[in-house]
Amino acid sequence: MRKATIVIPTYNEKSNVEMLIKKINDIIKNLKNWNISILVVDSKSPDNTSIVIQEMMKKYKNLNLLETEKEGMGKAYTKGFKYALRELDPYVIFEMDADLSHDPEMIPYFLEEIEKGSDFVIGSRYIKGGSIPKDWAFHRKLFSVIGNIIIRLGFAKFKITDWTSGYRAIKAWIIKDSVDIIDTYSGYVFQVAVLDNALKKMSAKENPDYRGSIKESISAVETLCQIISSKPKATLSSALDEIEKSKVIKLHQSIRDGFKKLYGWTSDDQGIRHGLKEEPNLKFHDAKYMLITCSAFINYLISKADQAGIDLSKK
Repeated sequence: MRKATIVIPTYNEKSNVEMLIKKINDIIKNLKNWNISILVVDSKSPDNTSIVIQEMMKKYKNLNLLETEKEGMGKAYTKGFKYALRELDPYVIFEMDADLSHDPEMIPYFLEEIEKGSDFVIGSRYIKGGSIPKDWAFHRKLFSVIGNIIIRLGFAKFKITDWTSGYRAIKAWIIKDSVDIIDTYSGYVFQVAVLDNALKKMSAKENPDYRGSIKESISAVETLCQIISSKPKATLSSALDEIEKSKVIKLHQSIRDGFKKLYGWTSDDQGIRHGLKEEPNLKFHDAKYMLITCSAFINYLISKADQAGIDLSKK
């Protein structure tokens, strides 16, 4: 019988975690070929989530608790991974959120794919049957969708539809070989790093489409500016001018000019899809620069719109 460990980071999840653990145990009791443990990694929750877990441990012998400092999701996962590898000896490690957004009924399907030979199984939001949680704010949905598009193009791994999903089943050997590398990452970047390191270990790296990644990065900025300016057919430069005219969102002239010049670098008279003709030797550092710069500007614009009271979901 193989072992699996479900790692669940928590911070102020007292109202959710009891129901989640009950649901998980109701599902896994019907699995014949797997011995599944649950590891809750609690970051000293002020709502006493850890006390709830300690009480539940009296009933559920497969439930474990690791208490850590509050250092972010990435640190919580890496500490949980190390504990699981050291103390629980799993063949497979799951990542799962504590907020009930990940359906425990999918656990058998993850394990079925593992049994078929998969090393890494992702619960994607962007395939048939998947969905983005309804209670997510519009800016979070937008950032998730655009971010995943940019990452897919940047890494040239088009079959992977969801790089930032937190619902995953991963063979322990991959975690063991990657845990020291991914320890430095946090947030959504942590999820991308875990998957990227896994892919490097599972297969030879393909030729990345750096040109496509750069174009998609600036296109994502252009799309958001079109939404904010209510000019769906505007170029990035025109949309930035419209945003400035409206005076609803104030952007420093240097920021506007900087992104206009970046847009000019990636475009020509025929538009962005025909740009970069004079750049035959684009490298990873070029694509990385554009990815980070454009992602940061998108987040900045969304925050500015939110501060200005602009409801992007109605645009």
